[in-house]
Amino acid sequence: MRINEVDSGSSDDSSAKVAALAEFLTGRAKDTNSKKQIDVDTFITLANQQGANVTRESLIKIGEDSDLFNIENDKMVFRGGETTQPGMSVDQAQSTVDKMAKRAMKAHG
Repeated sequence: MRINEVDSGSSDDSSAKVAALAEFLTGRAKDTNSKKQIDVDTFITLANQQGANVTRESLIKIGEDSDLFNIENDKMVFRGGETTQPGMSVDQAQSTVDKMAKRAMKAHG
């Protein structure tokens, strides 16, 4: 199941932002040979800063209903990201996250 097929109570835009952020973080972890995990609260903060309406409960539901990640001991463990968004490369995910960050900076600036 893809992230954009999950009904987590958030808009498709928020799901796309969560998918883009997860894909970006998965790719960065792979590129830097790091663990494919992040603290759940940190991910929620990052996603909300990008304009996604994400709560712990909605993130847990997304994790349970998709192949994107598992939540283990307050850590989001990414499964690899191959099925998050069709055709979205790490570069595309990074570009999407960069654009969202710029919009967030303008909104808060």
